[in-house]
Amino acid sequence: NTKQKPLISKGDKIIAFLITGGIEVSFEATALKSGKLGEIIDIIKKDGTRFSASIIANKRVIIN
Repeated sequence: NTKQKPLISKGDKIIAFLITGGIEVSFEATALKSGKLGEIIDIIKKDGTRFSASIIANKRVIIN
């Protein structure tokens, strides 16, 4: 069976990375949906800010 398991499940606490102007920032967020490697999901920070992010590893995303 070649079905991929989701690397992130809805409600998971994840680490989000944002690279801007050569500076990498990371923060904790919550996944708003499940997804597999390479998929784009919505995430939300503790302050309520939402982002779309690509899944790059288990419980890790990068903001596009």
